[in-house]
Amino acid sequence: MTYPVVLVNVSRNTNAISFPMGLSVVANALLHHDITPQIIDLIPVMPDQRIDYFLRTMPKEPAIYGFSMMIGNFHLDHAEHYARLIKEHSPDSIVVYGGSLPSSVPELLVENCECDFVIHGEGEVVFPAFVKALREGESFPEGPGIFYKGADGQVVGTKAKRMRRLDHLSRQNYSLFDMDFYSGYFKEVGLSWEIMASRGCKAHCSFCYKFMGDGIGLREVGEVLDEIQYIMENYGITKFYFVDENFMQIKKYFYSFLEEKKNRGLNFTFIASSRIDEIDEERISIAKEHGLTALTTGVESVNQATLNAIDKRIDIEDAERAVKLLRQYGIRPHVNLIIGFEWESEDDYKAMLEFIERNDLRGTVKLSYLTPLPATRLYEDAKSRNKLGKPEFEYVRTLGNLYWELMVNMTNMPDELLKHYYALISDVGKETRALPVTPAYRQNLNDDLVMYKTVAAPSPPPAHAAWSLP
Repeated sequence: MTYPVVLVNVSRNTNAISFPMGLSVVANALLHHDITPQIIDLIPVMPDQRIDYFLRTMPKEPAIYGFSMMIGNFHLDHAEHYARLIKEHSPDSIVVYGGSLPSSVPELLVENCECDFVIHGEGEVVFPAFVKALREGESFPEGPGIFYKGADGQVVGTKAKRMRRLDHLSRQNYSLFDMDFYSGYFKEVGLSWEIMASRGCKAHCSFCYKFMGDGIGLREVGEVLDEIQYIMENYGITKFYFVDENFMQIKKYFYSFLEEKKNRGLNFTFIASSRIDEIDEERISIAKEHGLTALTTGVESVNQATLNAIDKRIDIEDAERAVKLLRQYGIRPHVNLIIGFEWESEDDYKAMLEFIERNDLRGTVKLSYLTPLPATRLYEDAKSRNKLGKPEFEYVRTLGNLYWELMVNMTNMPDELLKHYYALISDVGKETRALPVTPAYRQNLNDDLVMYKTVAAPSPPPAHAAWSLP
């Protein structure tokens, strides 16, 4: 049966609107296999009109519906709501979940969710092959990365191997999305457009979730710059944010990117992320010369014993040196800090406040509660010691506003005391972010936006008449 393929982008509790990078990559891969997907993107639709829009936009015949979802922010609950609508109105359709959450606990989701299949890993390889197999008559396609419930009720599936080379399939395809909506938002609030050049990180921090396990996958430098050039020429955006876990970790690749940027004469600035131990004067001076304006780095804790315990493999002195170096070259540091490790005391949080003041980091800190994420060593430890506080699926399903909402208190402190220090440190460290004024954008955002101090966006709302229900 020639099932239509529908890629669905549902909302989640968030403090910013993001372009659906994962779905756009999968759409691109499908097109390379001569499969043209339909996109149902609910983000540009006003929230009170989304269900009606979804039901009217669904194909009349049975289809393959693909959902990509992140861990937390009630993304799973939102996807489940629309999956139930599909089952109700088109019972012969096939529902597929992919993305970071399904990849972290594929068996758990197959056992407990509305989906028929879970795709593990990088969808640009697995999902087109899966679609082809279904269209060729296989009721239960098999192969690495495909999970489903067999006839005996047991979950069947094996995990996919990661891509070491991210080729043309890993490029985003923007042609099927409302780019006026997304580019308009980024311009209105002054954010940088998100780009991915690599996946993976060489480190092994105990709390950190790795979407595809160990190893690093790289895109061709030319492919990355082609994509940036397309956004610049078509949407007038000249600021970019690399979502890579550690963009600077392979020096040869990073320098190749900067050199090719220079050779093409592309005048854009960019923000990236890096481990502390990759921040050296050579890299920073060259990056500054080629447009780096801000760098995010994970310090996590100012207690050396904690850094050692979580396998961070940095010294706190190195962190202070890196911040000083960034300031020396006029690059804005953005520092990630975490509270909630089980052995921490109030003295650790007072030291964190002193660290922020000593290094002039007011307004540049993202503070997070320690949250056991599926498929991390921290999560397995918390689960084995019954620290999750509820059955595993219920814990995963109710992962809410990640990092700024306390999910699990691993410390010996009362919740209220931990929340007190979170509020205290966060208020000193959190950055200011512009709130959009356009209603279509405001409706997508979490009401409290507690991670940021907010101000009104300086630009007027762009003219656009297509954001309400067609």
